[in-house]
Amino acid sequence: MSDADRRRALKQAWKDRPLPAGAYRIRNTQTGEAFFGCSADVPGALNRHRFTLGHGTHRSRALQTAWNAHGPDVFAFETLELLGDTDAPDFDLAEALELLELLWMDRLTPADLAYNAGGRPATRR
Repeated sequence: MSDADRRRALKQAWKDRPLPAGAYRIRNTQTGEAFFGCSADVPGALNRHRFTLGHGTHRSRALQTAWNAHGPDVFAFETLELLGDTDAPDFDLAEALELLELLWMDRLTPADLAYNAGGRPATRR
């Protein structure tokens, strides 16, 4: 196998890997307020939030304001729950994320949604 073929195979394997879908929270450890969301790629979502907060362009003005006021060290980026066997042939990721979101909405307090616009979760499917 040539080096180019090996790189192509590695690239394809990376694209085909299962993504860890689930629920996450970005919590201000000083105030207890948080931003909640669900995503088909939780590590990617947390990385995106970290990046946009660091650049001052996060879509949640409340979270961005708190980040600017308190600094990044007081924020905890947490994976709350990951979905199991997402490779099953009859698995519907969008439906599973919607159900997970509903389950977590029952568990969360108003402080857990303090940085979400209108108290609604940030969900990307």
